[in-house]
Amino acid sequence: VDTIVENRDPSTRAGCAAALGCIHSQVGGMAAGYHMKTIVGVLVSLCSDPHPVVHFWALDGLERVTSSAGLTFSAYASSTLGKLAQLYIADTHNEEAAALATSNIEIIFPTPLLIGRCVDSLINVLGPDLQDIAKTRNLILSMVRQFQLEESADMIMESSRCLDHLFLYAPTHVDFAGHVKRLETELRSKNRPMRDAAVRGLSNLMKRDAELVVQTASSAFEDDIWLTLDDDPENQSLKSMIRNWLQQTALTHTEL
Repeated sequence: VDTIVENRDPSTRAGCAAALGCIHSQVGGMAAGYHMKTIVGVLVSLCSDPHPVVHFWALDGLERVTSSAGLTFSAYASSTLGKLAQLYIADTHNEEAAALATSNIEIIFPTPLLIGRCVDSLINVLGPDLQDIAKTRNLILSMVRQFQLEESADMIMESSRCLDHLFLYAPTHVDFAGHVKRLETELRSKNRPMRDAAVRGLSNLMKRDAELVVQTASSAFEDDIWLTLDDDPENQSLKSMIRNWLQQTALTHTEL
């Protein structure tokens, strides 16, 4: 922390921010609780730094702290989410960065992706409480909708991951039909990681109610599943999804 405050070199500050996140992730939320306010304050401050290398690794450190702290981080969740929303729309934190000298670095270190991961970590911190805190929940939903509009496949996958967890904790506040149709579209993607993310998302939904998912999706959904299995027969998430589907519908839809 002293080095971050005293040393103005971007690489040094970025390295210290990354190290701070790694240290916290190894120590754990309870043991590091006494230092939580200082750690969060320093990392959030560095997240606002205009230099891409600094704010990228600061966000990485913040995501590690959020994930490892768990419920201990809940007191900082609302303020951190507000800061992430500000940074997401800031000119300095995207590929079209105002400073030409650092715009190429921003492409190498994609800040929006880290912001998406931080939002996902906050969703897991808040958990079922998201059903009651409307202001925070609505801000998260607004940010996730913006992630879905990004051209980056990684950002679209991150938005799907966020929606998976939102549906787990606050299912009544997520557009189920829209989420299923979006995952179905991603299932047809030629992008392998995006297709794998869609399989994981659909698998989680079908664990709860496979028949409802099939009814909500288009008539081509079943064919898409088998085509995906043909392309990747060793995909364990896909096998698990089909197994859950069979277990839930074998007795009621034997003819299928």
